Amino acid sequence: MVRTLRSAPHDGALASDRRSAELAAIFVATERVARLFGKLSAGLRVRRLRRSIEQALALNRKQVRPDGLCIANASFRLAITWRAREIHPWDCDLPYHQRLRRLVNQTFSDTESALERLFGALPEVDTIDLKVLEADAARNGTLMIGSVSRSEFERFHPSSTAMRLRLVGVDYNLVDSCFEPLALRPAPGANEAPVSGLDVLGPGESRTSSKRTRGLGEGGRRVWHQPRAGPH
Repeated sequence: MVRTLRSAPHDGALASDRRSAELAAIFVATERVARLFGKLSAGLRVRRLRRSIEQALALNRKQVRPDGLCIANASFRLAITWRAREIHPWDCDLPYHQRLRRLVNQTFSDTESALERLFGALPEVDTIDLKVLEADAARNGTLMIGSVSRSEFERFHPSSTAMRLRLVGVDYNLVDSCFEPLALRPAPGANEAPVSGLDVLGPGESRTSSKRTRGLGEGGRRVWHQPRAGPH
């Protein structure tokens, strides 16, 4: 009787461990099934989207023609902008430069995770054009910008997250291991001043002659009438 009572707690611990192992196996199996179902669903979405494009390019619903436009290439881009997160409130008591470095590491990790989830959730998207703004809503400085293709993102897997983002096409600027907002290039011609007609006059050319010259290209072709020659 005493021997049976002593073995009861040990049997209970074994049963608890067995139950935990069974739950862990069920969780892993559920994750695999969900992942497989997600891949099948993504494949169906891509095929449905391609079929819709092919139907749109058929061009033969109201025509008595069996031919249509044949797809040579098709790609989808996602343009997205988000604002970086502030560091965790528990880290707000750290020194200033340490907080800035913590923000850099957190932004790198968040960007990599966001790209992975976006490519996984949108299998039809081939390229993501991203822009990451500063965490402060009162400032709109750009911390990161780039165009990331699915093939390159799946190909590069270095140990450094910052290096992976750089390899796949994400641009950022670090000064003393802290973010420096990027100076974006202005649009072509945005800073060009209008050129007046006097600025393009050649040497010795007057405004009147310039107007005549410009008039040759206005209103289509002009016909110059010459007086008819009389009898000789």
